[in-house]
Amino acid sequence: MGREEQVAPAEKVRSERREGVVVVTIDNPPTAALSGDVRAGVLTALDAAQADDVIKAIVITGSDKIFATGAGLQDTGNENVPSLADLCDRIEASNKPVVVAIAGSALGGGLEVALAAHVRVATP
Repeated sequence: MGREEQVAPAEKVRSERREGVVVVTIDNPPTAALSGDVRAGVLTALDAAQADDVIKAIVITGSDKIFATGAGLQDTGNENVPSLADLCDRIEASNKPVVVAIAGSALGGGLEVALAAHVRVATP
């Protein structure tokens, strides 16, 4: 099957369809911080996957040997961006399996996202 790729704000989150699975990649160098725009991008990808009957599972991963790190403190209290708790709640409540593929660091908020997923896989 063909691949479709969608890019979230500032290209910090990429979403790619692969034969019934959406792979959501967090790409926010250098630390892969879960800033407000990254959280919004992941939620957008989750919502699109939930609404698509062809999609059977969701994989969230990082790039550059870092999965994800803490949420951006500059976003704290900003009502226009989803909180880390909102993101984790939506992942946990997903009616489709959410798998987190961890290569490298999963610190702070990144660890919280990983724990909210239904399945976690990691490289040594």
